[in-house]
Amino acid sequence: TVDSSTVSPRDVFRTALELSSTRIILVHNHPGGTLLASQGDIQVTRSMVLAGHHIGIRVIDHVIVAQGQFISLMDQHAHLFEV
Repeated sequence: TVDSSTVSPRDVFRTALELSSTRIILVHNHPGGTLLASQGDIQVTRSMVLAGHHIGIRVIDHVIVAQGQFISLMDQHAHLFEV
């Protein structure tokens, strides 16, 4: 939708599995320009970390890009990446 996105672990990890990856970094943009992580961003990050753990692929960061800048959720919310 205009202000949200639905993401499935199946879609996120498909290529990583095909390439026999052991780690991934999630990246998405905020077209509105804010670099603040939303509750949805935090929930998706945690969900992907747990899903990756179950299939042996570690999510090492989730980066948000906006207006030529970026933030790292690993830097701001490291506890999300603990399993």
